[in-house]
Amino acid sequence: LDSARSGLLGELDVSSGGVTQVKLGGTQTHRLRVRVRDANGLGLASASVELRGGATRAREVSDANGLLDFSGLEAGVYSLEVRHGDKGAERLEAVEVLEPLSSVEVTLA
Repeated sequence: LDSARSGLLGELDVSSGGVTQVKLGGTQTHRLRVRVRDANGLGLASASVELRGGATRAREVSDANGLLDFSGLEAGVYSLEVRHGDKGAERLEAVEVLEPLSSVEVTLA
């Protein structure tokens, strides 16, 4: 076979050498990984991070290493508000989530 076939689940490109590309149907979701650090560069646990963009609003809390993920996102531009009780707050505008896995680091003094 030397053609492309489409169906309800997606698209499969085949050639004499075998499968060259598989595209699954539907909207691809994206994930944003956030790392929150203190002024010394160490991961900051229990930071509250709120993500906003379009109709999306979500909140997560960083783990012991200062990491957290927002998953199931549409590609787009988001804002983040990061808070920690004794370290204050930081707001980031125009955080781009365009790749399947995007990441951002935030430092709270």
